[in-house]
Amino acid sequence: MNDYMDDPDIARETRRREACEAALERSDEMVPSGRNIGLLHDLVNEVHDLDPEDETGNMRMWPSETAIRDAGDGLTADEIAEKIRMGGWDPAEDRFMRISEDGDWEGFDTQTADQFVWDFRDTIISHAMEHDISPASVERIERIEMLPPDPWKDIDIDGLSPKGPVSNPFEPSSTYARPDPWEDAGLLPDPDPMAFPDTGADPAGGLSM
Repeated sequence: MNDYMDDPDIARETRRREACEAALERSDEMVPSGRNIGLLHDLVNEVHDLDPEDETGNMRMWPSETAIRDAGDGLTADEIAEKIRMGGWDPAEDRFMRISEDGDWEGFDTQTADQFVWDFRDTIISHAMEHDISPASVERIERIEMLPPDPWKDIDIDGLSPKGPVSNPFEPSSTYARPDPWEDAGLLPDPDPMAFPDTGADPAGGLSM
């Protein structure tokens, strides 16, 4: 082991970066499961708590029941009312509130909130990589659910046969059709005499007398 790995802070950062980089490399294979989406929400909250100025703070979904108390700290009642009016948040109808980039308070239901963080999963993981998130969060990133590998991904299907996957052996173009020995000789084989019985035809044309 390298000497720098003996430093717990460096080891912790290295593990965090490796976990996030591995997740980003396979982000297209991530499963939109409840566990993965829950992790994305939790990463947004954790990064925002560590760095309130980080841009992922605009991805945080505040529960409507406590949004005014938690997100409105330091604001006057008139300022909160203006943000609600501009953003359209209805605490009686909307499950969550998000603070937009303009500072307006927007309403989200559970489905749209989950879809929002899912669409920004790369951004969320990238910002988590740059902050000192907890080892428990790093472990959850390491255990992100991924799609199973495609068993055909690295197989050259066309290379399985020289003419491609033809299934009918009686077709001339079939992979399994036997080659014509006269094809390259420019000749035709002598006709089978049994295939053309004597019908009295004159070789010069017409019927023989």
